Amino acid sequence: MKILAVDDDESILEILRHVLGGTGYHEVETARSAKHALETISDEQRFFDCFLIDIQMPSMDGVDLTGLIRQTPGYRHKPVLMLTAMEDKHYLDRAFAAGATDYITKPFDFLELRARLHEAQRLTHDKLHHDFWPNMDETMAQPGTQPGSGQVGDRTGESGALIDYAEFENYLIALGRRKACKAILIAFKIRHSRRDFPKHSPESLAIMVPDVAISVQQALSGHLSSLSYRGDGTFVCVLEKPLNAFRDEIEDMINTRIASLPRQDRKSSVRVVAGDQVSLKTISPQNLFKLLWHAVDSVEQRHLSANEFVSISKRFLSRALLSDEQRRLDQKAYRSVLKETLPEVNDTQWHQRLAARKTRTG
Repeated sequence: MKILAVDDDESILEILRHVLGGTGYHEVETARSAKHALETISDEQRFFDCFLIDIQMPSMDGVDLTGLIRQTPGYRHKPVLMLTAMEDKHYLDRAFAAGATDYITKPFDFLELRARLHEAQRLTHDKLHHDFWPNMDETMAQPGTQPGSGQVGDRTGESGALIDYAEFENYLIALGRRKACKAILIAFKIRHSRRDFPKHSPESLAIMVPDVAISVQQALSGHLSSLSYRGDGTFVCVLEKPLNAFRDEIEDMINTRIASLPRQDRKSSVRVVAGDQVSLKTISPQNLFKLLWHAVDSVEQRHLSANEFVSISKRFLSRALLSDEQRRLDQKAYRSVLKETLPEVNDTQWHQRLAARKTRTG
């Protein structure tokens, strides 16, 4: 993997060249500033698979550089890992809003860095080659888009950053590593008249989703840290702290905003339902999917109730009634348990063993 490391500290760049380049599996180029990095990637003869970027640099910081990289042809989905000493939540929010894939604080463990690089590469591969990611990337992620009557806000705005589906879980883990985390997870799901929108088709969602996103941003302004579209009309949001309001009141705030948007045909039938407020105080890589499941499951149950399925007990919910998002979280939780249960294999050691085995059998 060809990596561009950007940091104004030459000693950090030298360590990265030695530790990552010395494995034989990565080629590391370096840049001492954002300007140098932009000049490097503008050279069409040099293409990079991944970026490691410091935040605090002179002239232009690493967050602004990340935003410019995302706008560069060919780099929209390439992994960008922030390597920084900045632990303040403000920097974390800005980095992921600009398009960061992961956020690693200095000092960092190099074995963990290699593992996170591998995971970021896998995440990017899945995003590009599989169809289970929500198909609203272009609609939701681009600032200034107007697919419906509303306009999705700037990803780095104060009203709550839009974070891509795949990176949102890394954002939650980074958030949970902070001391005294008071953040809250809450999910919203689009509810609509089945007469107007018979099903959550891509066409109907293309009309509804952007307007719901801007309505959530506006209604929760001052409380919202970030939101992520999870597919099938479901959003998951991170709030700075618990909302001092009942669930019906939260729904009314957002639905009032939706109703106030300039109406298009059938817009009046679109509403949202809200799930439980789930505390992130105890979040960790091990229980991340449990908390996400709780948030998503609570809004799915609320959605069922709102559609007059109150009598359905959770005990008798079949796999067919689970949303795509719940199935994905189920699979990821299972994979997480396997990682915890099975001994972790170091990539370098594994390749060395394979090479030795080929030599013996050859």
